Amino acid sequence: PGEEAQLVSIAAASGGEYVSAHNAEKLKQVLPEIVKTALLTSEDTELERAEVFRETFDGDELGAHWEVLNPDDSRYAPVDGKLLVLTQFVAPWQDNENIANFIRTTEPVQARDYEVEATISLRRTMQHHGAALLLHEDADNYLELAAYSDEHGNNLKRVLRFTKSVQGKKGHFYYDMGNGAAESVEELPVKLVKRGVIFTAWVELPKRDSDEKVWVAIGRHG
Repeated sequence: PGEEAQLVSIAAASGGEYVSAHNAEKLKQVLPEIVKTALLTSEDTELERAEVFRETFDGDELGAHWEVLNPDDSRYAPVDGKLLVLTQFVAPWQDNENIANFIRTTEPVQARDYEVEATISLRRTMQHHGAALLLHEDADNYLELAAYSDEHGNNLKRVLRFTKSVQGKKGHFYYDMGNGAAESVEELPVKLVKRGVIFTAWVELPKRDSDEKVWVAIGRHG
C-alpha cells in the first residue's frame, strides 16, 4: 500500500494518473480507457511554444540545411518566398525514393512534442498529381500527409491522405476534397502535430458557404 500511494503521488505531481492492474484481465479492462484518454487529451494540452525553425525561401538557392535527393536542378528553385518544384510522373506515386527533387531538411527535431507546418500550392488536373509533407526516416519508415488526385471512374477524385509506414507496412486515413480537376491553384496549409506518441495530420479549409477557415483533422497515428 505504501509503494502504491507513492506511485499515485508521483503520477499526480507529473500531471498523469496511476492505474493499478494486478493481472492480465485487469489490464485488458483499463488499457482501452487509458488509450482513449491519451487520444482525447493529446491535442488539448497547451504547450509552451518556441519556434525552432522557419524557412522563408527568400534567397536564390536552398540553404545548407536542405538536401535534394535525385536532383534535377532545372526543375526546382526558390521563387518569391516559395519553393517551386516542377513535378514529374512516377509510378507508383508513393515510391518516394525515386521521385526527382525529393527535398528534405537536415535540421534535427529534438523536442518531445512539436508541430511541422507548411503550405502546399498545387493544381491537381490529372491522375497522380500531388505533393506531400513528410517526416521521413527511409523508404519503409515515414509519416506522409499528401494532397493528390486519383482515378474515379472517368473522372478524378482529389483527396488528402495521411499515411504511416513502419517497416513497409502502411496504414492510411483519407479526406475527400471533391471530384474533377481543380479549376485553379489550391493553397493548402497543412501540419503534422506530435503529442507524446500520437501524430495528427491537419489541413486548414474554408467552412462551407463561408470565407472563414478552420483546421480540420485528417487522422491520428500512434
